[in-house]
Amino acid sequence: MQKPSKSSVKKKEKAAAKQKLRLESAKAGFSSHHRNQFGGRWTSLLAALEKPTKHCALINKYCDKQFVEESLSSILADLTQLPFVSIPTLAFTKPPDAQTKVKFLFYFKN
Repeated sequence: MQKPSKSSVKKKEKAAAKQKLRLESAKAGFSSHHRNQFGGRWTSLLAALEKPTKHCALINKYCDKQFVEESLSSILADLTQLPFVSIPTLAFTKPPDAQTKVKFLFYFKN
């Protein structure tokens, strides 16, 4: 295997630096725009946006609860009730896999 040439390494470093500068510039523009919209709340809103995504499902309060529990029995252990929402809402305790997301789409679209 050949060792990369100095010029190709420098090109990659320069491209990475350019990409980092673009990203920082975009983030500054995004923050500036939203700071004008949200004022003093923007700092806490941005901090919340930067946190990992939490997945949850709002359950129709008129649906058959037994059907939902049976349908979700295989993943019910990974769900927790959100106490601060007035309608039934289940949140995942760990990020769901793709198959679980498909199950949720199926159960809650029908």
